[in-house]
Amino acid sequence: MPTGQTAACWVAVSKNGKFAYSANAGSASVSSYQVGNNGSLKLLNGRAGDTGTGTGPIDMATSHNGQYLYVLSARSQNVIAFATNARGQLISVGSFGGLPLGTGGIAAW
Repeated sequence: MPTGQTAACWVAVSKNGKFAYSANAGSASVSSYQVGNNGSLKLLNGRAGDTGTGTGPIDMATSHNGQYLYVLSARSQNVIAFATNARGQLISVGSFGGLPLGTGGIAAW
């Protein structure tokens, strides 16, 4: 599905299963999709979240309560956080650094 972004690298699904997000490593962004009852996808926003220049997002995880999406940046060794709303939109919360060099995956609670 064309999003206008490059290098989709990872997908995370919202806790309620209604939305999906792809990390776009080549364009430092996150795309959002609506998930249909039959599993079909509809693009909501090709650039729903901006992870920042030089980030290269490679992995994502949703929080246990479904209120946040956390995105791992391989290049900048930080986590970019977004709040999610009932329409699947992403609201930037900020980024948090200090991860060890070579960090390659993320898990969230």
